[in-house]
Formats: sequence, structure tokens, C-alpha cells
Amino acid sequence: MKVDLEAIVIIGGLGLLFGIFGFIDGLTLRGFLLGLSFGVFIGFAGLPYINDEKYSPMPVTCSVLGAVAGLVIGLERFDTTTSVILLTGAGVIVGYFAPSWAKYL
Repeated sequence: MKVDLEAIVIIGGLGLLFGIFGFIDGLTLRGFLLGLSFGVFIGFAGLPYINDEKYSPMPVTCSVLGAVAGLVIGLERFDTTTSVILLTGAGVIVGYFAPSWAKYL
């Protein structure tokens, strides 16, 4: 498996940047994970538009990462199971359609 340094820097950098922004509420691991999952999701969604010759749109991968981001947001901000399930489902839908909206980032 070939490791692509450009993708690692973009996705990891966005993940860490948003993870640090997650510390706004205070130094908590949950805030960091919230920002990290969102940053990695945005990094994967925008990667094909940063270098379109190397990367193709990945709706399934973005759906999984959107679900993880929605799950983390739901667990961090809400306390009802219904809210967590709805946010996870919304993350799947937003992630699946990421190739259509990521080009506007």
C-alpha cells in the first residue's frame, strides 16, 4: 500500500486544526475528538478538489466519516438517544453528498 504524504498532511492538519478549535469549551478530550472528527471529515471531502488528478471523490468513505462526526457531535452535545441517531443519519447523508458540496469550500 502506497502512503501519500500530501493526503496525510492535508487530512491530519485539518483534523488537528479543528481538534484544537474543539478546546474552545475547555481542555476536554471530548471537545478535541469533536473537532478532530469534523476536520478529518472535511479533509476527506475536499481532497479530490485539492488535487483532482490524484484523488477521486469518495462518497462511501465520506458517508462513514460523516456518520462518525455526527455520532461524536450527538454524544457531545445531546443526551437523548433519538438526537444521537438523527445526527448520525444526517452525517451519513451529508457525507454521501460531499462530492457535490465540497467543491465550494
